[in-house]
Amino acid sequence: MEFQYKERHPIHFDCNVKFWGQEQREANQIFEGNNVRQEYVLHYIISGKGIFSSSNHKVAHLKAGDVFILPKDVPCFYQADEEDPWSYFWIGFTGTSIEQIISLSSLSATNFIHNVDGTNFEKSLKELYSALHENDTPLNSLLVLSHTYSMFYYLLHDFPGKKKFRPSRVTELYSSIELFIKNNYSKNINISDICTEFSISRGYLNQIFSKCTNISPQEYLMKVRMEKAKRLLYSSDYSVQTISSMVGYNDPFTFSKAFKKYSQVSPSKYRENIQQ
Repeated sequence: MEFQYKERHPIHFDCNVKFWGQEQREANQIFEGNNVRQEYVLHYIISGKGIFSSSNHKVAHLKAGDVFILPKDVPCFYQADEEDPWSYFWIGFTGTSIEQIISLSSLSATNFIHNVDGTNFEKSLKELYSALHENDTPLNSLLVLSHTYSMFYYLLHDFPGKKKFRPSRVTELYSSIELFIKNNYSKNINISDICTEFSISRGYLNQIFSKCTNISPQEYLMKVRMEKAKRLLYSSDYSVQTISSMVGYNDPFTFSKAFKKYSQVSPSKYRENIQQ
């Protein structure tokens, strides 16, 4: 097989689960909580029937196997059926990409989808809901994140909308900056170098990271360097001085101080601990 190499320039999607729950409603029961949410709340109807409407949309009659979403900042109304009241589970999502993802699906037209039974979207949604019942360990957090992205993938795959994906200027810039840092962290770059490379101010750089991730540019640069240093301490025999240079530090003392702040132990102690 001939040699292949190609760099990716991935689009960053920020989406996370904030809360979840399940409830059996009583006959004719209306949701009486805050019907203008600060999150996007996706509902899956497990059994029964009810009605749902959102601002500027007609009332929809929904039943088991349907889904509806409470969009962020949009008034909604929903009520259980008189004879066969519904039960449903819900998952609340936050993140800068949720609105964009939803806009690419058929949910964007009416805020509900009829009959998702038997689809990969339904399967991945239920897998996500099941994973949320486990304890919040690092391993489970990765599983939840995996199922979250899988669920949104199948939402767009199984129920696509008419809108085509066009990355925003902020999303494109973030992806480019992220790639630049990963390719240049070993060259002793700093935040000023990043701003110069992309002809942006420090304030705008901070705004980009604030919208696309939950850490600052400085924290992200530190994270890339320290995680690489950890891998080198674990998998190589390089000295701490050599590793400090390989991750962008001219001064081993400054590197050791930064590493201890990041990992709560010195580089030497970290290597000692993982080799025990």
